[in-house]
Amino acid sequence: MVARIRRGFRSRRFGVRAAWLGGTLAVGVGVVVLAGVLSHLPNGYDKAQSKNADWLNRHGHLPTLKAATLRDIFVFVPIYLLFGLAVIHLARPARPGRGPGGRWWRRFSVPQWALLGALVGGGVADWAETGLFRMSLTRLIASSGTRDVTTLTTVTARFTFLKWTLLGLSLVLLSVNVLGGLPRDREIAGQ
Repeated sequence: MVARIRRGFRSRRFGVRAAWLGGTLAVGVGVVVLAGVLSHLPNGYDKAQSKNADWLNRHGHLPTLKAATLRDIFVFVPIYLLFGLAVIHLARPARPGRGPGGRWWRRFSVPQWALLGALVGGGVADWAETGLFRMSLTRLIASSGTRDVTTLTTVTARFTFLKWTLLGLSLVLLSVNVLGGLPRDREIAGQ
């Protein structure tokens, strides 16, 4: 099965690589939906993370949102990160290892490192965003909604932007890696 997936991503035909990429993105949407179901995130949770204290006090059930932050950190984010890492591993062009023992990190090209960095950076930004959101909720609950958490909610909104920017960049870089690839990578792979 793994060999078949790798052959699809490494095909010489653009249409085959595009079909595998499209299928992978469709499965990725399914994985994110499944992660959301498994983590039991309440409706409007993602939207609430980037809102200010006034909005949270008016619209949110603060204890419910706070409980969801742990499920976001320990279930949702790891699921999509593991899926993304598996896709990067399967979609990378074949390159012989360099150095003693053919270390795996020497098989990655610069665009692949950029893809890996964007995905992991997006996941770390998601964890930071959720941690800051949890701190805001904790302070609001402890003060019955009267404590000023403007700085925390502002920084949380910045991390939300950073998260979506990096995750969007990782999709673009995945497309470039699969559809474009480096000519040198295709030569090494014998294709």
